[in-house]
Amino acid sequence: LRLGDPNCFSDDIVLLRPEDGTEVVETRDRQPDLERGLGVADLVDAIQEGHPHRASSEMAGHVLDVMLAVTESAAKGRHVTVASSCERPAPLEAERIRGWLAER
Repeated sequence: LRLGDPNCFSDDIVLLRPEDGTEVVETRDRQPDLERGLGVADLVDAIQEGHPHRASSEMAGHVLDVMLAVTESAAKGRHVTVASSCERPAPLEAERIRGWLAER
């Protein structure tokens, strides 16, 4: 699994299968201006506007479970099932992103 650059979130997610080649799992839009700071901006907006934010404890726990499963899978050379799950947050709205970038 190749996840790409975690700073800009602009690389394709690629699954490398030795038996039958490479498969692009998800293609990302190329938006180099989007950086990690968007998560903080989203969190601030959620707190100010009083709605749930994307960086929930459920999401953090699931991300940790996925990272541990990837590490275990690599060490054991086999598939490891991720036991947890979480609700996928709605995508950020383009207008909101443009507003945050304009405020920089």
